[in-house]
Amino acid sequence: MAQLEISNHNKKSTHRSTSVDLTPMVDLGFLLITFFIFTTTMSEPAAMKLNMPDDNDVIDSSLAPKSLVLTILPDTNNKAVVFEGDLKDDPFINKADLNNSTSLRNLIIQKQQKILSEKKEIKDMVVIIKPGIKSTYKNLIDVLDEMQITGVKKYAVVKRSPGDEQAITKALL
Repeated sequence: MAQLEISNHNKKSTHRSTSVDLTPMVDLGFLLITFFIFTTTMSEPAAMKLNMPDDNDVIDSSLAPKSLVLTILPDTNNKAVVFEGDLKDDPFINKADLNNSTSLRNLIIQKQQKILSEKKEIKDMVVIIKPGIKSTYKNLIDVLDEMQITGVKKYAVVKRSPGDEQAITKALL
């Protein structure tokens, strides 16, 4: 606050000097600096690491036990086809809506619970993601986000086979 100092040297001419306490202004300055530092660190984009195999690498999907494999096929119109195991075994094919995040999440959680009921470890679960030509980048990112949310540690993004295309046509009809 401002204070007035009155000197008592001469009663006829009183000299008044003012001094302003700048402590609240310094506090406000530090609050503003803290606020701007906080907001700039919050606005930095965060990226998820994704290791992709070379195009020449041959991936043998039979290395993982079929009971631990979940395959997700993102496709057009924010839809995905999800099945367990291998297509050769004629599995039950589920449909997931990628606009509704809980749709795919529930299918992944159901698979995790099934693995637990079989007395196996969730960390051994493998998710194979096979985006198609018509699927969007957003759909792939949504599926990768679900891997992060549900805690799936092992997943791979691979190319589709002709059998996958037939499964999608059959499921989406």
